[in-house]
Parts: sequence; structure tokens; C-alpha cells
Amino acid sequence: MKNLIVIASLLLLGACAHHGHKHGGKMGCKSHKKMMWENMDANKDGKVSKEEWMKDKQQWFADMDTNKDGFVTMEEKKAHHKMKHAKMMGDKKDGKSCCK
Repeated sequence: MKNLIVIASLLLLGACAHHGHKHGGKMGCKSHKKMMWENMDANKDGKVSKEEWMKDKQQWFADMDTNKDGFVTMEEKKAHHKMKHAKMMGDKKDGKSCCK
């Protein structure tokens, strides 16, 4: 459980190193954080319960654990990041990375 929390925290912190795209425009760190918050707030009450937080983090873990062995390797994490980045960059015409 401690590892899951550490991984989730690292992912959350790393998320702001990227720009997302929304309706064809760039989305800054504040907008990205807001979107992540809204995704976690499943019942849309403006608050995130422990259950909502854990469900969201468990889904992230499940998405990264591609071989479903209950562990996330660095290779799985990198592959997941690459896939998310490629999806996010899909509408970017110049092909330049948003990573710094």
C-alpha cells in the first residue's frame, strides 16, 4: 500500500511537467490539476473522499501493471508514460515534445 501511495504521488507531481491539450489548445498545470481533481471527485460534490482517492490511484496502478502481476516495474511505468504522452501529443502538428 505504501508503494502504491508513493507511485501515485510521483505521478501526480510529474503530471505538471507536461502540457495537456484541450479543445486544440494548451492546458497549463493549474488546468491539469483541476481536471485531475474533477476526475477523482466521482460524485461531483467538490470533495474527494478517501474511497474516491484510492479508487483513482488503484486504477492508475492497474493501468500501469500491464502484465497484472501486482507490481509496476520501471519498464511498465515508462511504457505507460510514453503511451499517455503519445496520446496527449496526438493533435500536436509540429511533433515537438512538451516534456522539459
